[in-house]
Amino acid sequence: MVQNKWKGEVPDNLGRLFEWVQQKRTLLFEQAQGKRARRRHLQLALGLIGAFSGLAAAAVFTDLLGGTFIKVVIAVATFLSGCITALMTSYYSTSETDKMFEGASQFLGLREKIDYAREHVTADEQRKAALKKLKDEYVELSDRYDRYFPPGSWSTAVSEGLVRKRRH
Repeated sequence: MVQNKWKGEVPDNLGRLFEWVQQKRTLLFEQAQGKRARRRHLQLALGLIGAFSGLAAAAVFTDLLGGTFIKVVIAVATFLSGCITALMTSYYSTSETDKMFEGASQFLGLREKIDYAREHVTADEQRKAALKKLKDEYVELSDRYDRYFPPGSWSTAVSEGLVRKRRH
């Protein structure tokens, strides 16, 4: 087995390498989709809070519900809006999500190369050369994109030989 700088072993046959690449691609893609969905929900909540805050501010000028109550509502809405904005900028960066999708695409490309090698490379020497090249590419991609996996999610799946299941 070849040693990956960050995550341990790399499989020494094309079939197992194919499975690992597919699992990483799937996990990265699902993580990116989840982040994108949560960011959209937070943006929607931020817009609704902003609209509600604007309506509450307008109510102050018309004295509909009483000044103190409306001021408290505006203060709470402003606080929530600030918290959501801080959360979005800290944890749901668009560029990070784009890099996760890019990583999923890179792993997909590697998976296709492995699949091609499994089907078309038959000579032992060529197969060994292809495996070495593909392992090196796997290690490079892992070093670049493993930081986007939730802590423990990938190393646990590999050590237990599990196929990733979709999270809902």
